[in-house]
Amino acid sequence: MVTVAIIAIVAALAYGSIARQRPRANLMGTATELQALLRNARQNALSTSRDTVVLFLPQAANGEQGTGRVVVIEDATHTFFGVAPITFD
Repeated sequence: MVTVAIIAIVAALAYGSIARQRPRANLMGTATELQALLRNARQNALSTSRDTVVLFLPQAANGEQGTGRVVVIEDATHTFFGVAPITFD
């Protein structure tokens, strides 16, 4: 009985520590994904000689029921910054 109680206490302490680490791990994973996205966009621009635009839209809804979206656009015609309005819907 004492052994089971000790294991339960250690498990409860470990769970609290792991629960605090989860947000940090999520942030590190997102930062790694963004770094890879930017690196790939740069490589695409260099290899295709086309403008590649990375847009950060912090208020846009995303597919995971949250807010924040990153859009990567390859501009083959070099008209992204022209006068035509752009919609991302």
